[in-house]
Amino acid sequence: MLASFLHSFAPGLQNVRANFERFGLPRSATPEVMANFARYLGEFLAVEGDPARLGKIVASVQLDSIRAAVAAGRGVLAVTPHFGNWEFGALAIGAAFPRTAVLIRTTGDENVDARIRKCRGANILLDVDQGLRGAWRILEEGGIVCAAIDEPRSEGIAVDFLGGRTLFPAPLFRMAERVNAAVIPVRCARDAARHVSIETFAPANDAQDVARIFSEWISRDPAQWVMLGRISSP
Repeated sequence: MLASFLHSFAPGLQNVRANFERFGLPRSATPEVMANFARYLGEFLAVEGDPARLGKIVASVQLDSIRAAVAAGRGVLAVTPHFGNWEFGALAIGAAFPRTAVLIRTTGDENVDARIRKCRGANILLDVDQGLRGAWRILEEGGIVCAAIDEPRSEGIAVDFLGGRTLFPAPLFRMAERVNAAVIPVRCARDAARHVSIETFAPANDAQDVARIFSEWISRDPAQWVMLGRISSP
């Protein structure tokens, strides 16, 4: 069932190499990136969206900054790069906060998409190709919207990233600003024992602040940055 999905990642190694070269990261780490992608996918499918199963893989969960924002009556835009096992961040957040949504894109394969939906658990799933009205409403009502925002795009906010330039999604940051939602970076890093630790950070000031934080994480451990799409210059 997943053959077509896996086949779509055949060019991934070439794209990882191109991204690492563009941003001055060590190309020697690219085989480990692909190994980490395989780990991520295996973990994601094995957990099947059940927060109770996270304990076998997730070593710790720290959501203090999200708790503080929610307690203050603010919505939260929880942003992450494709780093470690980023899907587990949304699962952990959803287990703690019932009004949690995840921005997704579908593959176009009905069987694969059904399996992926199951693996995303009880979270509200919002297809970005259908617009952001649902995300706006959730943030406005004090809920949480989770998004991985470092994928390639043709338009957006230009930010300094890993010593180069890239684009982040402008509508998400504008929306968060207009409804006074906290933009909170979430790191889902894998340790030497291959356990994942989920940690939230203080609210970011803007898109550039998020880019700086992401750059610090990736620079310290580039093999955990599983970006299989090729990022072009803005």
